[in-house]
Amino acid sequence: FKGSKIYHTIILLSALVSVCLFTFMNYHSHLQLLFLLAFPLIIHNMISVIKIAEPKQYDPLLKKLALSTLLFVLTFGIGLIL
Repeated sequence: FKGSKIYHTIILLSALVSVCLFTFMNYHSHLQLLFLLAFPLIIHNMISVIKIAEPKQYDPLLKKLALSTLLFVLTFGIGLIL
């Protein structure tokens, strides 16, 4: 259970750092930073996962993470296109 929290945190942090590095290396416009709108939601999810006490409490967080990830992907894609 503790290992899953560490895994979750590492996966999310590596994704956030990777996208920041990619954007920094390929920066052309302020619109590329739209994905930053999703960062607070993802970080909030990460903190919530760290605080849970029982594995059953993961379930409600999965939907929130999926929606946060969708927002992240859409804003990142829009930033790349525009």
